[in-house]
Amino acid sequence: MLLYTSLLSQRKMFRLSHSNPLLIYMICSKCKKDKPSSDFYKRPERKNKPQAYCKECFNIYCMERWLDKKKKAIEYKGGICVDCKGKFDYYLYDFHHLDRATKEFGWHKMRLYGWNRIVKELDKCVLLCCMCHRIREHKIGTDGGT
Repeated sequence: MLLYTSLLSQRKMFRLSHSNPLLIYMICSKCKKDKPSSDFYKRPERKNKPQAYCKECFNIYCMERWLDKKKKAIEYKGGICVDCKGKFDYYLYDFHHLDRATKEFGWHKMRLYGWNRIVKELDKCVLLCCMCHRIREHKIGTDGGT
């Protein structure tokens, strides 16, 4: 009951299940569906308060945000492959670090950071289409990149 009371003080969109009094339901702020609290991510940085969006809506939100960041990063790097000069859809571009020693993180991590930190990492990269990136990486692996 203490858990339920503390959850109620955090958010107002809770209800108990009639069949199971330990099961708490919440309304997702995005889809407005009534779902069990287990369908919401917990936020450890906020004393395990649940997210406002259910897991499904939160994942969609994150994906859209990451795609927007990638499109913005592509635009920042000029929107054209530096090797073949081709223009492609966003999912065909890679960010190639010119000096591997200065690489702090790749796109899979970069997308999680704020724009200023992303720009610092992008400044160490060139924009390549996936084919040109594979060719560059192959050359680096076979002849040291010369």
